[in-house]
Amino acid sequence: MTTSAFAGGPPAMWRRQSPLLRRAVMALSISAILLILAATGHIQRSKELALIVAVVLLAFLARAIYVGFLLGLERVGVSDARDRWEHQSPFLQRAVLPLVIAAIVIAVVWAVGLAPDPSLLVLLAITYALYLMPRSWRRIAVPVVALTLAALYPYFIQQANYQTFLFKLPVFTAFPSMDTMFDIIVFGMMAIGLNMVVGYAGLLDLGYVAFYAIGAYTAAWLA
Repeated sequence: MTTSAFAGGPPAMWRRQSPLLRRAVMALSISAILLILAATGHIQRSKELALIVAVVLLAFLARAIYVGFLLGLERVGVSDARDRWEHQSPFLQRAVLPLVIAAIVIAVVWAVGLAPDPSLLVLLAITYALYLMPRSWRRIAVPVVALTLAALYPYFIQQANYQTFLFKLPVFTAFPSMDTMFDIIVFGMMAIGLNMVVGYAGLLDLGYVAFYAIGAYTAAWLA
């Protein structure tokens, strides 16, 4: 075997592989790592872990599933399913695929007994509506929706014994309390101020905290 077969080393050989093979290898590698961690006791075995593995496989192999689905339609008698779909309007193609993926994920979740919270379904619907908007509308709609959700946030959690979960997964736990949300906003404001002074202006100066302290004192006094 000549050395030209290995020209560029393993990274170059990996890039020359088909995208489907690369995605399959990535999906199987991540799934194998999760299962090995569960088998060795580093993470807990649960239905949630099985769901995470299923979502990883779906996310990486969505394109293959899409092509396989169209080929399956042609096998059962739907003529030129792929060509007919690709000749549909770009808006329809853009709108259907995320909807199908979300429906599959929610169906898998319900199948393993992890019913999503209605709040998650509302957030998904809002995200989907923003996704379908023209880019010129989205520039205005995204900040308006974010500010509206922030203003309505206290009403989301002012429920008696609110202990429901978006999904029973570590990343989708219950809504943070108002105290936690205030801490998040405070640290976020301080990080933005530091980024403006040090990151944009290039000044190693912490004097901006004085203005933050004046604002905090004023807000506390008014409250």
